[in-house]
Amino acid sequence: QQRIEILVEAGLIPVVIDVDSFAVENAISINLSEEDLRKTFLVVNCGVQTTNIIIIEKGKSRVVRDVFIAGETFTKMLQRNLQTNWTQAEENKIKYGISEPAAPSSEDDVPGPLQQQVASLLSASVKELVSEIQRSIDYYQTQGAASDKHIDRIFLCGGTMLMKGIAGYVESKIKLPVTIFNPFTKIAPGNTPVSDPEFTFAQYAVAVGLATRSKGDTEK
Repeated sequence: QQRIEILVEAGLIPVVIDVDSFAVENAISINLSEEDLRKTFLVVNCGVQTTNIIIIEKGKSRVVRDVFIAGETFTKMLQRNLQTNWTQAEENKIKYGISEPAAPSSEDDVPGPLQQQVASLLSASVKELVSEIQRSIDYYQTQGAASDKHIDRIFLCGGTMLMKGIAGYVESKIKLPVTIFNPFTKIAPGNTPVSDPEFTFAQYAVAVGLATRSKGDTEK
């Protein structure tokens, strides 16, 4: 209600109101092929304070959970352990991320102690989020025969998923293919730099899911 009042005070008329999880589900549905929509996906939308975990089976959400392990959790942890300010902790989180430093090809590529420390700290913290993802999968698979509850792929979205190495880390722990979700795949094909590892549109999944709703459309 408070958000509606803010919009009204700004001279705007709310037409569609949705929650993050269903907005992300909508963004997924408009960007996948008809063939893919017949599969089962787990979507992790990691924002600032909350992470939405959604399992979508044949275009319908079957599991929807909100967990309070998210970007702010990781930034505060780095800020506390590295004794730095919020801005620097956030920068370190995105820049260095969770990936283990690669073998240096030259002396200039030798990872510094900060990079190694950030990766180590984040690995321990993100492990808790991975446990919640696995818990959601386990619950989903108890709802029927395991052979009928196979998950084909995990999609990651939300600003926190810009963190370097997060996709590889989740994939190594959950043992399922992981993709950083681009909500503009079909909206602006060929016009988004999805091949650029330094930039992704994953943080706009909720915005795209909301923006493509309209008055009177099918409720999610």
